[in-house]
Amino acid sequence: MANYRFIQLDVFTREPFAGNPLAVFPEAEGLTDEQMMKIAREMNLSETVFVLPPRDDKTLRRLRIFTPARAQFLPGRARRQPRPESQTCPASLLLALGRLP
Repeated sequence: MANYRFIQLDVFTREPFAGNPLAVFPEAEGLTDEQMMKIAREMNLSETVFVLPPRDDKTLRRLRIFTPARAQFLPGRARRQPRPESQTCPASLLLALGRLP
């Protein structure tokens, strides 16, 4: 398997080491669903997010979200606008990673 860079974030907080840890793979192109599941199990965090290229020109990026047990369809909190102390909606996450123009 190739090497993939990841970032671990603390979400739902503004304080380091106080939030919910989340792993993000900002350039996950080339990973299979099976590999993403294995990585999520290895990370053993509540969620691991894989950022993928869009499938069409109406989408900026695709997000695949996995728990250690299964793939998630974007959880409710990821679709809503974040609270001021949170940066967990897809747009905020991609903006923080420099993935939005």
